Amino acid sequence: MNRIKKIASDFGSNILTGIILLGILLVVVGVRRNINFVWIGLLILLPFGIWLLVLKLKHDKLDNAADLVKLKLIETGEKVIVDLDKIKIKNNSWNQEFIIGSGKYQRVELRDINYNYIEFEIPYRNQIVKYNLHIDMELTTLKMHFAIKGKTTLYIDPNNTEDNYLDLRFLED
Repeated sequence: MNRIKKIASDFGSNILTGIILLGILLVVVGVRRNINFVWIGLLILLPFGIWLLVLKLKHDKLDNAADLVKLKLIETGEKVIVDLDKIKIKNNSWNQEFIIGSGKYQRVELRDINYNYIEFEIPYRNQIVKYNLHIDMELTTLKMHFAIKGKTTLYIDPNNTEDNYLDLRFLED
């Protein structure tokens, strides 16, 4: 069943690629020969341009909404200091093969997959708040970041302890 899905997906991707290339070809040929080809090419490319713009706007809107929620929690949430040295990191890393390209241009690449899972419990207002997170970073690098930083802040919504944010922005540097 997976093979059929892959064939269908590849076929659909090839069709879309062909339509886009046809639109570009018509625009290029039209510039040199006939302005009508330019208009036909632009009409073919227009839906793809609109689709890409809509996807970009949706992505930006989701990012902004998530950032606003995070900022609100940082401003209004209660701060609890977390000692990073006491956090246990469960690590499961491996190399995975990825097939890149197709046909005679197909090649296999090995990529490192780092699956680090942190999980801890912290006391808060006579209860225990559980926190867990997956971090995609090489284990030694992650441990070094934690050792250098030492402590960070867990922001907790006082009305809903499940709504929390662990400040790990130092990992992005």
